[in-house]
Amino acid sequence: MAAGNVLLHMPTEGGSRIFRLPQYVVVRDPMGNWHEIVAKESVHRTTLEEATKEAVSVADPSGDPEEDDEDINVFTRITRAEGKAEWYQEINDVEVPNSRGKSDILDCPYIPLRWAALENENYGRGHVEEYLGDLRSLEELSKSLVAFAVAAAKVIFLDRPNSVTDIEAIELAESGSFVEGNPEDIGVLQVEKFHDFQVAKAQIDDLSLRISHAFLLQSGTVRNAERVTKAEIQAVAQELEDVLGGVYSVLAQEMQLPVVRRLMAQLKKQGKMPTLPKGTLKPVIVTGFDALGRGHELNKFRAYMADGVAMFGDGFMNEFNIEAGADVLSTHHNIDISGMKKTKEQKEQEVQQQMVAQGMETMGGSIAGPVAQGMVDKNAQSTE
Repeated sequence: MAAGNVLLHMPTEGGSRIFRLPQYVVVRDPMGNWHEIVAKESVHRTTLEEATKEAVSVADPSGDPEEDDEDINVFTRITRAEGKAEWYQEINDVEVPNSRGKSDILDCPYIPLRWAALENENYGRGHVEEYLGDLRSLEELSKSLVAFAVAAAKVIFLDRPNSVTDIEAIELAESGSFVEGNPEDIGVLQVEKFHDFQVAKAQIDDLSLRISHAFLLQSGTVRNAERVTKAEIQAVAQELEDVLGGVYSVLAQEMQLPVVRRLMAQLKKQGKMPTLPKGTLKPVIVTGFDALGRGHELNKFRAYMADGVAMFGDGFMNEFNIEAGADVLSTHHNIDISGMKKTKEQKEQEVQQQMVAQGMETMGGSIAGPVAQGMVDKNAQSTE
């Protein structure tokens, strides 16, 4: 978010890693597609394989341990051509053995990410750049306020010239002691700028609130009050999501979708996912404007149902299919409930079980009635 650019590396084996902006360069075309990437990393000499040390002549022939403690730079170059991505590594302008690799452009393990995309620029812009003025103003005002606090915290006593009060006696006096002198001879130096700095304090509060809104801090999105309604919090959150809709769209196409494809490629190579015919499976990221649209639709659906029940009573719900309503909720919440839904056979079996249970209750009542009457008659005869 600060720099707005990182290079994500997702190898076939092992965990992922991040290259910061000073560690790589990238070249993009006017459409924003990357064409060449060069990454730089520093590694310890002892971590290199023996074949690599011999090939690039990084091993120290004299065996000096001080030379082995130094780090060396490894450069990785990734190029794009005809829908394929190719890469290799160099040390001291010598290619590292067995470092070449190739993959489909959609499954490339190197993914250059950016926060905000700009036309005809190789790099993106960070979120902080949009609020750079507010951040600088807040920093300068905070410095001034801290300097005022330091000056105000300094205590200095002033002695009137030619005063009759003995300053040394006052300094040596204990609490509760009596010292001869005039209170008007001694004063305290004060910084009489409190009201002026209230203006700076108010500006700091305003800037802090705006920055909190921009960076989605809870203190900036929820007002400080005793009673904050749920609808108010949802409205503020929805507004913030709408503002960041463009960012979500960029990240969906340049980060989430490539990461999902890369993970699928890793699972295929590890044998944890079957290899399907090309074009059979196509991942789709639901975020950005599409996801925000679903959120709005979900709120409308809830409001419609709530208003219907409030106006027409509980009988309003009988006009709708519960199964279809459950599908609408799962779709808007982006939740897969296919494994939780009852099948047609399960529903029919439950209906049959209910019918059998009701029949048993009916039969039990018809049989229990004559039996009970017979027992009553028998008890009456025995009594006579």
